[in-house]
Amino acid sequence: MFGIFDIIMLILIRRHHCTRCDRVFWAPPIHSGAEICIGRECYICVCGNRYETGRREWTRLSRREKRQYLWSGLLMIPLVTTVLAATGGYFLKWHEPYWFMSVFIGFLGLLSGLNCSGALLVIRGLPVMTSLRRTRHSAPGLSSAAT
Repeated sequence: MFGIFDIIMLILIRRHHCTRCDRVFWAPPIHSGAEICIGRECYICVCGNRYETGRREWTRLSRREKRQYLWSGLLMIPLVTTVLAATGGYFLKWHEPYWFMSVFIGFLGLLSGLNCSGALLVIRGLPVMTSLRRTRHSAPGLSSAAT
């Protein structure tokens, strides 16, 4: 039942009506946050009405914004999981030299942190790849919003 509710909410959130011709089109909800959101900058209805999404294409971001979008928080995840796992391993006291369990479980924490960071990098990379694919035939200074 929960999966069906998610699908219904997704349909309701992404379904928009044109203010001029009242046609229905599918678009992500307007992004109004301060963080960078990658995606199509606008949708144009068949009547010519322009719908701004608040997102930005990858090619229109500066080098600093690109770096911030991809790498923010990725290096902190392995560091935090390693420190927490090493601390927990030290207090387990399963093995006589307590530092051994601390190092061993800390290493496992590092591996799990790297796994999480890799998955997050892939998730962040998917909108970048679709944005690059969408804008590969357009001029660098122009937006490809005519679809």
